[in-house]
Amino acid sequence: MFHVKHPDGSSGRFHVKHADEAPVPIESKKIQAALRETGVSVSDVQAEALAQHAREVLRASARMNVTAIKDAEDFVKLHVVDSLLPLAVVERCPDGPMIDIGSGGGFPGIPLAIATGRRCVLLDAVQKKAKLLENIAGALNLSHVSVVGLRAEECARTNAEGFAVAVVRGVGELATIVELAAPLLQMGGRLVAYKGRPSREEIERGDRAAALAGLDRIADHRYALPTGEQRAVLVYEKVSAPRVALPRRPGMAAKRPLG
Repeated sequence: MFHVKHPDGSSGRFHVKHADEAPVPIESKKIQAALRETGVSVSDVQAEALAQHAREVLRASARMNVTAIKDAEDFVKLHVVDSLLPLAVVERCPDGPMIDIGSGGGFPGIPLAIATGRRCVLLDAVQKKAKLLENIAGALNLSHVSVVGLRAEECARTNAEGFAVAVVRGVGELATIVELAAPLLQMGGRLVAYKGRPSREEIERGDRAAALAGLDRIADHRYALPTGEQRAVLVYEKVSAPRVALPRRPGMAAKRPLG
């Protein structure tokens, strides 16, 4: 469906050179230890890939707006661990490709792709971020990860019902998230929406939007990060065709949510 575009035009492994940059102190063993605190286990190879991804994003943050978190320990907990908290939830989703909507620095898409081996599309409309994601996917030799530099509404027009799983982290309110994901999901596909501590009102608006978009909320998981911060992961399943025409024009899901 999609293919990783390597900056040198080749299909081989792309190596990012950082000879003039200070090393970023993120170690694979520390990632494994932080994940174990939350009951998530990854192999040594997976942990090193996660560490390399984290290092690339932190390096990029020195020259572009990728993340405000610069401390290595906080980065691991608030990005890497946060992305993998619902690993078991994603593993229980139907087989098929996954899309990370509004991927940014590749969270949660790249960690989930590393941990599951699932084919994954990283979707981000900001071209600088899309280019960064292409570079990182090449540097990590993630042949099952590809990048698309479009808005979700634009992607849905050419890839309707193309995905078994959609993951979304830090994009907006639940009503907006379910609308963006719905046309991308195949029937029976699932949306895994990462939230902080959503209010009851936000969840209710999300449920109303989901009903219009053909989705049904089937789970609400609650987690705690090693920092003590609380997280919610809400899971929706596509159960019917939408009752409204989707996708709407780009930006409408945020400006005038269905819920």
